[in-house]
Amino acid sequence: MKLLSAAMLALSLLFVPTTSNAQEAAPSLGVAPLDINNCPDTHPVKGNKAGRQASRPADPIYHVPDSRYYLATDPEECFATVEDAEAAGYRAPLR
Repeated sequence: MKLLSAAMLALSLLFVPTTSNAQEAAPSLGVAPLDINNCPDTHPVKGNKAGRQASRPADPIYHVPDSRYYLATDPEECFATVEDAEAAGYRAPLR
């Protein structure tokens, strides 16, 4: 009987559901800013989650170093590339 119980336990462990790769949380593409105004040199794209307009209170926007509002933007997250920012849900500024 013990042999049968051990075999059943071994078989049940083989079929334990595991988390698939699709269900795992995606790794963060951004890093924290160095301070209130600056991103690391390796991640120059500034990401700002808070919208400035009442009609869009949470509208994640990224700013590249040559963009109009780059210096005025206080980053909440910093990205290495525009593609990383877009993959994280940010969009380019409208102006």
